[in-house]
Amino acid sequence: LITTVWNPAANPSGTGLWSESANWTGGTVPNSTNKVVLNVSGARACVVSSAVKAGQVVTGDNGDGGTLIVTNGGSLTTSATDWSAIGYNNSNLMIVESGGSVGFGFQLWIGFAAGSDGTLLMNGGTVSVTNLIGLGWNGGKGTARINGGTLRLLQWDGVNSIKGASVLDI
Repeated sequence: LITTVWNPAANPSGTGLWSESANWTGGTVPNSTNKVVLNVSGARACVVSSAVKAGQVVTGDNGDGGTLIVTNGGSLTTSATDWSAIGYNNSNLMIVESGGSVGFGFQLWIGFAAGSDGTLLMNGGTVSVTNLIGLGWNGGKGTARINGGTLRLLQWDGVNSIKGASVLDI
């Protein structure tokens, strides 16, 4: 996968939409061949308002991941072969609003590594994880707050899917 980093500071007149090519390193909107990384401290929120794809999404990867928002009408789909993370080894907040959808084609790690703090906040919409989900799987802190919508999990590990200070709040 080709790594593409969210860096909207390079596009100061932009609106913060995922679909704006100038918000990404290399000036190209990511697709299913990209590892999408959010790790630029102070970057404006990345907003998904249409149908987008990525091979892998890794937020909070060696830097503060900021916020990723999937709005009404927005959908984000990742590949069936690569894991994704919300707060890989740093912090990140992913918000899914009513009418938004996210489909993780493989594993989802929320707050994966030690020192990370990842949060999934669902205010509606749908999030689906085809393989395992892990909150704090490898020493981090993962939080999933489900205020509304549907969280679909295909696999669950009774020992490791919620570890340490992690929380699944429905």
